[in-house]
Amino acid sequence: MLALIRNNNHNFIIIMSQKSPIKESFEEISQKWPTMETRQKLGFVAGLTTTISGVILRPMAEIHQGKRPIPTHQELIAGIVLDLRDFADGRIVRATDAVTLLGKLLDPLVDKTDFFIQEFFHYKRGNLSLEDLVLRWGRDAVVTAVRVWAKIETDGNVDISAGWPGKSSTTLRSLSLRSTATKLEHTSRHRRAHQQLATGALISSGVYNIINLRRQVSGYKKTKKAYHQAASHAI
Repeated sequence: MLALIRNNNHNFIIIMSQKSPIKESFEEISQKWPTMETRQKLGFVAGLTTTISGVILRPMAEIHQGKRPIPTHQELIAGIVLDLRDFADGRIVRATDAVTLLGKLLDPLVDKTDFFIQEFFHYKRGNLSLEDLVLRWGRDAVVTAVRVWAKIETDGNVDISAGWPGKSSTTLRSLSLRSTATKLEHTSRHRRAHQQLATGALISSGVYNIINLRRQVSGYKKTKKAYHQAASHAI
């Protein structure tokens, strides 16, 4: 794959890259690990453990709630604690200067899986409609596909991370799931209203994300084309 980058003199350089993201992330760890400080190693392990714990503890909590329901206030607290996992793993690795490609690769995957698990069990318990479930999962699938496309088209030279609309809608999504343990759930009308609000926000942020990524890819391709044209005239 070709990658187009700028050097310090603002000139473009084309480099070759044939590594897959997974292979590249593990190679980075193997190369950096011997030279990492103790705090960085501890931060990496703690951050990775916190990230992966999401796909282990969440289904355990949801299955337990389905078989032996706990009081609503305990369910709310347990849900919030698990939600904070996503915030904690990022804080840990940044505070210890242990940010890695592996963490960047796993974090969004685990986050999507976490929501997948939660919403499936909420649907099974009647707290989430099939319509909202399908729309949310469909939105995640489309946005993820577009992000992969943008990364491939530009060889990773555009920012595919979620902007403020995506982060805001994700927060609202979490709140809609936590609200099932509050008094907002006393009537199906209330439940339907706030779940639809979260679904609408997710779809809106997804559309914004797709438009933004398409704009970035288009800009990258125009810049790359201009470079090739300039290089051909210089020969």
